[in-house]
Amino acid sequence: MFEKEIKFISDFCLNKISKAGSFLTFEKLKGIEIHPAILKYISAGMDFQIFKDRQVLLQKSAFDYSGSEISKYFRMIALEIKKSKRISENEINDLISQAVTFNFNYITRPNETIVDFIFKESDSLSPEEMAMILDYPYYYNYLRQILSSYMGKKQLLTLEKKELEFLLNKISLNNSNGCSKSFFVVIFFYFLTKAI
Repeated sequence: MFEKEIKFISDFCLNKISKAGSFLTFEKLKGIEIHPAILKYISAGMDFQIFKDRQVLLQKSAFDYSGSEISKYFRMIALEIKKSKRISENEINDLISQAVTFNFNYITRPNETIVDFIFKESDSLSPEEMAMILDYPYYYNYLRQILSSYMGKKQLLTLEKKELEFLLNKISLNNSNGCSKSFFVVIFFYFLTKAI
């Protein structure tokens, strides 16, 4: 539906990055003036990959890597990896295209986009996985806060796709303020093409 706009925004960002070389670290990428929604998406993607690696370590190791103190060190490791992990030009191109498409769709159809994004591989997720995935979106922070509070209060072991759809619909009904989605698209397009 908005393919031309998405392509324009992606190309705009890629032109800024192409001058930086064929390999970048996340730290170097942060120094380039691209929209924070794109940076947040890429950062969350790296964090999620590290989280998956940690899950493998938790399942296959003879040692217990759970606990808040150990989690703190894994967050520190993630920061160090972001400083040094070299990302190729092709990976950057893919990540930026994914980030722009995700954010554009998320602004225009937040509930459908986040449900599809969260449950693309499974029909239920743990609260930990859900929290990691909820770090991808830059917009609608209130959704992340409400969902995190809900999962914490209910002390859920898993969250099902149907339950999330129900919650998001309930949140949407309670937070409708009459703004049209096209208004948000125009605002998103404007801010992504302006230098920060």
